[in-house]
Amino acid sequence: DQYIGLGGVSRFRSYYLMGGVATPVGENVIFKPSILISYTPNAPFEMNINASFLFLEAFWLGASYNLGDSADAVVQFQFSPQFKAGLALDFTLSELQRYTAGSLEVMVEYLFSFDKEGVNNIRFF
Repeated sequence: DQYIGLGGVSRFRSYYLMGGVATPVGENVIFKPSILISYTPNAPFEMNINASFLFLEAFWLGASYNLGDSADAVVQFQFSPQFKAGLALDFTLSELQRYTAGSLEVMVEYLFSFDKEGVNNIRFF
């Protein structure tokens, strides 16, 4: 799994496993739990556990836990079929909290190529 990259730097292949489900829990409300596991030789095991609610197919409210590292609160809004934006607050839980309390992240998604009949995107999480 180790190979030598450009400049003679040792690199390791990373492996990812992701899964989730979208389950209706009420009228116009979808619950979306998901998990992401990543493994790289000679690096710590990583696992992210996420849960969000999608309201009226336009507003997301959720939380995430990054195993032993941080917890996140996330909010997103779909302004149009082409444009989505959101904010995430990241709270550090590891020893790094001596140096940082976390971060504020801004997310922006814009689809440049847009088909009025709909966007076919299989990534839902």
